[in-house]
Amino acid sequence: PFIGLFGLYLLFKKDRRLAIYLSIWLITSYLIIAVFSIVLYPRYVNFIAMLLIVPATYAVTRVNKVLSRTLIIIYILFVGYFNYTILFDFKKIPFPEIDQGQYINGGNSGWGAQEIIEIAREKAKSKPVLILAEGDFGMSGDVLSVFVNENDRINIKGYWPLNKEALISQQKELASNQVLVVYIYKKSYEPDLPLKLIKRFPKPKGETSMDLFELMP
Repeated sequence: PFIGLFGLYLLFKKDRRLAIYLSIWLITSYLIIAVFSIVLYPRYVNFIAMLLIVPATYAVTRVNKVLSRTLIIIYILFVGYFNYTILFDFKKIPFPEIDQGQYINGGNSGWGAQEIIEIAREKAKSKPVLILAEGDFGMSGDVLSVFVNENDRINIKGYWPLNKEALISQQKELASNQVLVVYIYKKSYEPDLPLKLIKRFPKPKGETSMDLFELMP
């Protein structure tokens, strides 16, 4: 984006009307997204970067050869590193902090989800498994369901909040199911919860984890 903004500056000096026209598109697009978004995640405005391709190209063609090549090399290195981390070391993807929380370190990231379903699948060989997942939309329940096969004897129920009352209300399911409980946001647990810890799956930064419990009678 910096090359594009630099190109927009150069274009403003050369053709003010065209630069203003492109700027209106950029600013209007951003404002519309900002108005309708509760949280303005960086990924929401990624498409705006496409509007900067024209001024970025203009910048590369207007500066001297040394600077032009330098800008191209910087761009290639940045894109190359980004793609490398996506393919080979996704813990280090250089997302902004707020997107790292969504994709890598936060509760919504799927760290441990596949392993939890593998544990549930093994347990389901002897008795069907019911998973009580913290979150009823777009959270752990949906993340876990991605890894469930059609013939698995695994059922997932999302709860929000997944508190003591919800746990007690589901103890009746123990008669016909093994009941597992998954928390993704809770950081401390009351000692009187009817739960037995099976395993914690820490996120890369170690600040949060996906916790798997067994519901006890």
